[in-house]
Amino acid sequence: MKIRLLLGLLFAGLLGPSGFAARSASFYIATSGHDGWSGRLPAANANRTDGPFASLERARDAVRMAKSDGLAGPLEVILRGGVYTLDRTLLLTPEDSGTKRFPITWRAAEGERVLLRGARRITGWKPWQRGIFVADLKTQGPAGVSFHQLFHRSGAAGGSFARRQIMARFPNFDPQHPRTGGFVYVAEQAKRPNENLIYEAGALPFDRWRDIRQAEVVATYSHGWMGAITPILGVDTATRTIKVRRVRGTFLKLNRFFIQNTLEALDSPGEWHLDRDESRLYFLPPDGEEPNQSETLAPVLDHLIEARGTIPYSFDYLNVAFHKAREESPLPADAPPLKPVEHLVFEGLGLECAEQDGIRIVGGRDCRVVRCRIANVGGIGVNLGGVADSFAEVGNPRRTPAAGRATGGAGGGGQILLFNDPCLDCRVTGCDVWATGMEGVMLLGDRNTAENNHVRDAGLYAKDAPCINLLGDANVARRNTLHDCPRCAIFIKGVNNLVELNDVHHTNLETCDMGGIRMVQRNRQLKGNRIRFNRVMDTVGYGYAYKQATHYESPYFTWGIYLDDYTCGTEVFGNIVSRAGRGGVMIHGGGDNLIANNIILNAGSYQVEFAPMEETRPPRDGVYAGNRVERNILVCTAPGAVPYRFTRVPRDPPAFRNNLLWSGANDLVFITSGMTGVKGFGSWAVGADDEGSIVADPQLIAAATGDLLPAPGSPSWQLGFQPIPAEQIGCYTDEARASWPLEPNRGRFRESPVLHAVAGYDPKATRPPVVQLVGPVSEDFEDDPAGQRPLRGDIMAPGPAEMTVTRETAARGRQSLKIVDAPNLQPSWAPRIYYPLHFRSGVVRVALDLRLDGAHPPALYLDPRHYGADGRDYASGPMLTVRPNGDLLAGGKALARLPHDQWVHLEMRVPLGGGIESQLTITAPGVAPRTVQAPHARVSFRQLDRLVISSLSDAHAVFHIDNLVIETAEK
Repeated sequence: MKIRLLLGLLFAGLLGPSGFAARSASFYIATSGHDGWSGRLPAANANRTDGPFASLERARDAVRMAKSDGLAGPLEVILRGGVYTLDRTLLLTPEDSGTKRFPITWRAAEGERVLLRGARRITGWKPWQRGIFVADLKTQGPAGVSFHQLFHRSGAAGGSFARRQIMARFPNFDPQHPRTGGFVYVAEQAKRPNENLIYEAGALPFDRWRDIRQAEVVATYSHGWMGAITPILGVDTATRTIKVRRVRGTFLKLNRFFIQNTLEALDSPGEWHLDRDESRLYFLPPDGEEPNQSETLAPVLDHLIEARGTIPYSFDYLNVAFHKAREESPLPADAPPLKPVEHLVFEGLGLECAEQDGIRIVGGRDCRVVRCRIANVGGIGVNLGGVADSFAEVGNPRRTPAAGRATGGAGGGGQILLFNDPCLDCRVTGCDVWATGMEGVMLLGDRNTAENNHVRDAGLYAKDAPCINLLGDANVARRNTLHDCPRCAIFIKGVNNLVELNDVHHTNLETCDMGGIRMVQRNRQLKGNRIRFNRVMDTVGYGYAYKQATHYESPYFTWGIYLDDYTCGTEVFGNIVSRAGRGGVMIHGGGDNLIANNIILNAGSYQVEFAPMEETRPPRDGVYAGNRVERNILVCTAPGAVPYRFTRVPRDPPAFRNNLLWSGANDLVFITSGMTGVKGFGSWAVGADDEGSIVADPQLIAAATGDLLPAPGSPSWQLGFQPIPAEQIGCYTDEARASWPLEPNRGRFRESPVLHAVAGYDPKATRPPVVQLVGPVSEDFEDDPAGQRPLRGDIMAPGPAEMTVTRETAARGRQSLKIVDAPNLQPSWAPRIYYPLHFRSGVVRVALDLRLDGAHPPALYLDPRHYGADGRDYASGPMLTVRPNGDLLAGGKALARLPHDQWVHLEMRVPLGGGIESQLTITAPGVAPRTVQAPHARVSFRQLDRLVISSLSDAHAVFHIDNLVIETAEK
């Protein structure tokens, strides 16, 4: 045996020349490699007789041979840079496992970009009509295959990720309203609403569509959180009724949908139509290129990488019908033997173009996915547990049927999920995951971790899919940055899970009745979960009150943190919550929850909301008892905001201890049942179990992170408030991070939602005011699309005025913001852009670069403002005005004359809390910096709530701004 082992190690190259075991061994793969070579060299030798492998399967087989007699050291499969088009899923099984001491790693070569692509390039394009090209798929890989994704990459794009194209649809995709526009609406509920929908008169041109046999309805429907892609079975134009394959919910009045995959709807660049019967693909390229000169990609694989082992597991406790403790959840009778795939590492890989999952690990133990970049998949980016939805209409339609153990109500919208064998002690760290059809990261099982991941734009096809899903026992989501998704960022079900230090923002962009972080347990025995030290902002919400069905609203019916449906025994500690559609934290029917040490700042109308549930449904036995609310800072200075609201009087009310409440100039109101309330803390305290709470200004100040945290003198410290480590929230730089800074690193386009209404109803007339509070601003316009409006800032630029990012000139970098006024424009103070702020004390630095156009000289102002409690009246601080001749004034006082056609740097130090003037430094080319005093327009200016930059011209006038910074002067 020793001789055999020695020969095996020599053959595998695991022994050095001296005969001693090497520390590690490597196999290489390259796009220029050959599977007949040894794979031991990173590049071909001079004679091209040896070099790297060409395929992943050949490297896998070589690893199997190398470890056949045992591992004497770690093994690495190193992929050289380039794009690898996979014909088959890389399938790894327990025989491909490493050991705890010697893991097996599949990684990109140091400093090189690797992109694994599960798609076939479509070739043979021929002109058809109207700029559309057609390709015959009968002679290509996707012939006879139904696919719902198509990707395009310009010929000059190198190894970059491709861009998802739009299946031909009606109405067309609306780039200004990508999530809420481009829909038609259900006119009324049909008699069989789960298989019929009635559309509005004149909304759909079925009379012009010759063939709808392959058309589908794509809908966000039912009560606002379900999504469906379901084929059309027939249309009755006389009754305006569309019959579809049966779905799990119901099509209600005002539900929104569009029709896709009709050839006649192919009329916009980037759209495509697949004739599945004839295997012909029609495409209108997005960039005007002849498609044979670029890459158009159709996915041919369900998954790119799949590691498949077996681990017996008891899933029953995750079923809504199970009401016992986790320990009483039995193993299924047909549980497989323990044979995990384990100790595998996937590092530094790029993966795209899969019909379902990027990396799928089933029955895995101690496996890791590290600093990978995963995008453009129809399912889940990293799927630990092989989870799929059991409903045919949910998510990207499957090429092969999903399989697994059905578990009822395990998903956030009550889905029946299909579970495969779970993962144990696996980690997903440092990854960038975006543009996924379902979850970005799925953690099913025990002790799995997702840390330092940037997940965005998840849930493209399954509207109830979060960015990260935790299902099981003792899973962890830590220090991730999660945003831009149709539903919640994090969903939790199970016991002892930990969600901490995550940066969650811009969630619930397409749905309602949800949280930025949400739990649904329906089992009082499932406890021990912790949600702590997260920043949860902009939990937006989009939907309507379906019982009245009059109009859409946004923000609407969302909470920052939502303990839904009998969630019990959960600790919500040290979170920063603001800007939600309805409230900060919601307890819906559960008990024994602790809400402590949180800063909940104008998070909608109700900072903490309680909804005791009727006990006519399981678990019935008074689970609402034992909730505690302690040492929180609750700020209610926005109109209509209150600290607490009860939907009805609870049988066992919560205990309130040492909370700090602040409503500014507004009355402090407590809603004790429904919409019935009491005014004043004294009236509240008479009937509440409240000890030690006070009403006081919490003295919040803007920290370097942009968060509002209590100042050293805040009374919250006397109540036992503990510091929140805001500097640790979100992703962090690390050698195991796929990118830094994050991509994109300064936010994205934020649409103004379409507030569709039934005839005769104006939703804007009754839309409640929205308070926007943001921290520091840093704008150089470099990541904004040139020729379009900037991604950030509130803009008013009615035509023919313009406000666009340009490359004509820049103070630094390549781009700046160009503002163009026009004659006779109303209102006179447009175009303008403003930035909502929330600075309350100290000194604020406001700096920007300004360029006045000499051919079209502008008049303009820069106005730092302090708004009153009603959000209407305001006091201007050091308001700077520029006249067409370049004169710069503040408070009517001439300060300097600015040159035209040159960049000038203006920097103000603005004292808050009662100063009467600010310090302004002016730096122009060729002139020494000059510092002057800029008087405040009103002495009542004490805080900075908004910076407004506006034109004042009544003529064709032009100016540019660049490098806008608003931050605390200490930073």
